[in-house]
Amino acid sequence: MAFLLWAGAAAAAERIGRVEHVEVWATGTPEGGTSRPKHIGNGVEARETVATVENGALHLIFLDRTELRLGSAATVVLDSYVYDRARGGEAVLRVARGITRFISGRLGTGQLRVRTPSVEIGVRGTDFSVWVEADGRTTIWVNEGAISVQPLAGGAAADVAQGETVAVAAGATAVQRAAPRPLTDRGLLPAIELNQERARP
Repeated sequence: MAFLLWAGAAAAAERIGRVEHVEVWATGTPEGGTSRPKHIGNGVEARETVATVENGALHLIFLDRTELRLGSAATVVLDSYVYDRARGGEAVLRVARGITRFISGRLGTGQLRVRTPSVEIGVRGTDFSVWVEADGRTTIWVNEGAISVQPLAGGAAADVAQGETVAVAAGATAVQRAAPRPLTDRGLLPAIELNQERARP
């Protein structure tokens, strides 16, 4: 019985990715566990909640090479993640607040979904950013590729192409086109650029 309990705990804590970069301070909280600081090279696991502080950043890279970059004061729940190189997989990531950037890896169309308090985003192999405000309003802009945005309150899904910015308010059933884009958050930049900034005299 003790062995079975240990094996179950090990499976629950299976590593699904790792930390690539940290700015200022970031934390991870396993499901049912306590918050702990995140450092470069640390693993992340399914159902873990990761978060940054004001002006902080946390960059994760998953087993399929999908990248997740958290900017200032952001919180993301890694709801589920299953990946096999031969068969693909499925992942659901939930942005609770703040600005984040997703660069999809080997997961195929529809296998990666991103949820916020107001929308579900279907990913088709792309690079896009998400801003969730305190009231749940979500703004999404596509840097490359295309996504599908479905309001959680109902209504029609909207296809969003490269260069477009859309928004959905909490409880809204319509996707707002040509929405204003928030100010750039440096935490969404590649880690190499952040390291170069830090090295400048």
